[in-house]
Amino acid sequence: MNLYAGVSAFRQLFIDNQALDATDQAVVLRALEAASRRVDHMTHRTFFAETATRVFDGNGRSWMWLPDLLAATTIKLDEDANRTFELTLAAATDYYLKRKFYRNEDALPKTALELDQNGQRTSFLKQKRLVQIVGRWGFTEQTETLDSIAGAGQSSSSTTLTVNDGTLFSIGNTVLVESEQEYISAITGNNLTVSRAVNGTTAATHATGQLVKRFVYLTEVEQAALILAGRLIKRRESSYANATNNLTTGITETFYRYDPDVSVLLAEHVRGNGLI
Repeated sequence: MNLYAGVSAFRQLFIDNQALDATDQAVVLRALEAASRRVDHMTHRTFFAETATRVFDGNGRSWMWLPDLLAATTIKLDEDANRTFELTLAAATDYYLKRKFYRNEDALPKTALELDQNGQRTSFLKQKRLVQIVGRWGFTEQTETLDSIAGAGQSSSSTTLTVNDGTLFSIGNTVLVESEQEYISAITGNNLTVSRAVNGTTAATHATGQLVKRFVYLTEVEQAALILAGRLIKRRESSYANATNNLTTGITETFYRYDPDVSVLLAEHVRGNGLI
């Protein structure tokens, strides 16, 4: 799971920081998850970092579009269609990664893979499942350091992450410890209950004193997720009707497919609208 806003942010915005019981908290978490995925759908991109291997078709050209890519570990080609990627391309001589057509093509995330005309290949074969890329995908992997591991550290199998100050974290946060991502599902004092090795990372043993960093998402993305989640929760009261009557003002309020404030917040981050 990757939530673009945690339960604490939802409580602060919508219920004046009041506590939630277990049932309501579960409902809010589901709403935040649904809202976060709606943000992905509306923008045609994801805003969290995921380590994964992805395969793409060749297009017969010297470059191809990619989903948002933060870093490539390896890029290989399978040119004889035997499902083995035999040819490894070298970053220094065979290809460039670009944020193509953006005002700064060297900026992250990268959106295109372009072959160097002096490298091993000058164009991609027009062939299915030609290119394999192992890397970290997503729009951003910005973090902020909140705390460090306390107690005896964390074993590779433990679902408890003990920190010095649990109040710094929120249920729904994804944190980074060394190279492992962990999702916080519950907090008791300074003990964080976590799902290990999320988003394609690998569980490892972490020593006492290792930094615990929280992933930070774009402000517009966080606010859009909160608005969408709040809207989902509010519409429960009307059994998800398409319109409600405001008894105070006498105004009939219609629920549209996309919230207008959310659309404005996300407009500049929609992939394919000319801004890349």
